[in-house]
Amino acid sequence: MIVELVSTGTELLLGQIINTNAPFLAARLNELGFSVLYQTSVGDNRERMKNVLRTALERADIVITSGGLGPTQGDITKEVTAALLNKSMYFHEDSAERIKRYFAERRICMSDNNLRQAMMPEGAKIVENTCGTAPGVIVEDQTAGKIIINLPGPPHELSAMFETSIAPYLKEKYGVQGAIVSKVLRTYGLGESALEERIKKYILSQSNPTLALLARNGEIHVRITARAASETDALQLIVNLEGQIRPLINEYIFGIDDETMEKSVGSLLLAKDLTIALAES
Repeated sequence: MIVELVSTGTELLLGQIINTNAPFLAARLNELGFSVLYQTSVGDNRERMKNVLRTALERADIVITSGGLGPTQGDITKEVTAALLNKSMYFHEDSAERIKRYFAERRICMSDNNLRQAMMPEGAKIVENTCGTAPGVIVEDQTAGKIIINLPGPPHELSAMFETSIAPYLKEKYGVQGAIVSKVLRTYGLGESALEERIKKYILSQSNPTLALLARNGEIHVRITARAASETDALQLIVNLEGQIRPLINEYIFGIDDETMEKSVGSLLLAKDLTIALAES
């Protein structure tokens, strides 16, 4: 199943906040075997958001949005989703009661605009927010066989909602999608173009696993990504390809995945029972 992530909010386009939701969702969806092939950001503009969601539905089976479910007039994601799918909006009483209870339990005076969050697209599945006030929604387009999932913007709310509700929903609806697994070989001392020349044969012939080179702060990362029915099978595909390219670049590999240069040096020092001292003047 192909997924597109749509992050909403003009603050993203202005560079005022860092989008941590997209990396989280992409990583978790890939772990579940879903192919995240597109990511888009769009501001709080009805027409532009509608166009982005329309395009997303044309090229993906599942569209997951983050942001725009709050109480203000700028929070329009649910409304735009409903309009795109020709759904009317209605007031969901249970959500309204949960919102009121949220404020009452914290002894906070609730302004009336918070009840905008209880407006839902007709026929949508309501997803309870256990960490905040804005419920999420799942809108299924039965005719086209497509789904739009609206999640809240605050990262702690989004991650909790995904784990408790969205992941189980996707597993139940689509079953086991297999596994997508990546392994990164971190290299130093050889430039990107020179490194590519050494393993070019495997890059040109790649299918599954795939190979990609990533330049990162003086390092070159070689990412191997495999898709298979299970994580074990995917890891075996990676092992097979790694065994072919390692002899070509092994002297430049200093770490795997999250192993930093500092960690690798520290491990070598410990293994050789050596210490290191630094002085600054």
